[in-house]
Amino acid sequence: MGKRARTEQAKQARAQAILEKAKEMLLTTSYEQIKMADLAKSLGLSNGTLYVYFPSKEALFLQLLWQEFEDRMKCLERQASLCPLRSFADLQDLILRALDRLMQDRPLFIYLETMRIMVLESSLRCDAFRPERERLKMRLDGWVDQLAAGGVLSRAQLQEIFSTAVALLAGFYLRGRVWRLAGGAAPSPEAMRNDVLTGMRCYLEGYALHLQPQAGN
Repeated sequence: MGKRARTEQAKQARAQAILEKAKEMLLTTSYEQIKMADLAKSLGLSNGTLYVYFPSKEALFLQLLWQEFEDRMKCLERQASLCPLRSFADLQDLILRALDRLMQDRPLFIYLETMRIMVLESSLRCDAFRPERERLKMRLDGWVDQLAAGGVLSRAQLQEIFSTAVALLAGFYLRGRVWRLAGGAAPSPEAMRNDVLTGMRCYLEGYALHLQPQAGN
């Protein structure tokens, strides 16, 4: 691993190996405890070589978040293509299943997303991450357009619901982190999952009631 990567393909492979090792470390260690020097050592790299690929710890983990987001979008796009929306009940089922799967399969995405604005992006120049964020936003917008094409809800309504889902998820997970930092007993993953799904289900049921007068006009 310590041998210099000369070709573009070798450089991409090394960058991916760094991200995979960072992901592995984050599964067993908190973000605050991870040191770039330890990461470099575990890969047989010098500190200088590691910083050639990722100029800071924040840049590295932000890139890892983008990868997690990309994988999440693939799942959402596949789910949307297999289950087209024909009613609000279809949307409710899609949102709840997507949230459930996210909590079970993508714990790193949730963990990094809760830190994105306050920790990862706050230490970087805007132009350092704006292109990638804009690219992924366009992909998310395309998915929203795909769902809106069914005519169940408008694009703006779908964005409102998805924003609420993300905020609800982040809020519950941040609450758990605060409890742990304070030395308290944080909810178990299963309890957290049930809280998030129950909260989102209640929100969607309320949203459906809000839509009823519009449907009658």
